[in-house]
Amino acid sequence: MESTFLRIEDPGVKAPDCRELRLEGTQPILVVQETQELQPDSVDQASGGLLWEGALDLAQHLQLCLRMDPSDLASESPGGRRVLELGAGHGLPGLMALRMGCRVDFHDFSEQTLRHITAANCVANGIHVNRADIAGQQHNPDPLVRFVAGDWTLLKDKMEAAGLLYDVIIASEAVYKVDFYPDLLALLERLEPGGRAWFAGKRFYFGCGGGTASFAAAAREAGFSVMVDKVLEDGRSNIREILLISKTDATHPGKRQKIQKDEVAEGLQSTQLPTRSCDHPA
Repeated sequence: MESTFLRIEDPGVKAPDCRELRLEGTQPILVVQETQELQPDSVDQASGGLLWEGALDLAQHLQLCLRMDPSDLASESPGGRRVLELGAGHGLPGLMALRMGCRVDFHDFSEQTLRHITAANCVANGIHVNRADIAGQQHNPDPLVRFVAGDWTLLKDKMEAAGLLYDVIIASEAVYKVDFYPDLLALLERLEPGGRAWFAGKRFYFGCGGGTASFAAAAREAGFSVMVDKVLEDGRSNIREILLISKTDATHPGKRQKIQKDEVAEGLQSTQLPTRSCDHPA
């Protein structure tokens, strides 16, 4: 399992290198300054250096969920629940989960983003990151934070090979392309029995073809239980939603339908979406 996760030294971030984000009902979160310099080649690669609405929405929502029902993320286990944040970037939702006493695995497409942004934000908020925190070390087999890089398919293969399961899976702005859906649905199979996932994003990503509406439909078709946990309409952007996803009692990984990319595309052919340049994320 050790090779699944990156070895990341403490980035040595200092408070002056960061800015405060203030969310309702919690202490400010420190984040490093936004940048697109680490991976400038494409939106998919560069997005980790920017702060997106969905990440703020989800971090705030997780905090409110804990306030209303601590059992949502709390655990009787001394180590706390294990959370996987997909496409973490700055890792705001994962940082909120850490504040709730969870252990978090941060994923991002870019190893550089994880090293220079995600890990830096952990350190800025008092979470120590160093070689002693890597899974597989005998003195620390279950560290507070771990980091894993790669695209969705590589991540899915790593999770399956290591036999990793999660109490909670979280993602923001991850469903903007329909092509991502099969791998994201396969990653949701890594939920523990009784586990749940929260996915935040825009209802429609015009020009990209994805969105929470079509992803919810694909997840239900694959046998997951899906509900819209929150709708956000502030007039500043497209309607945003947070989906709550769980495995249904009537199905399990052996029976749950495997959704292929061509099946997702076929199911969306009748959906009429306005066309304009892809506006992911904000």
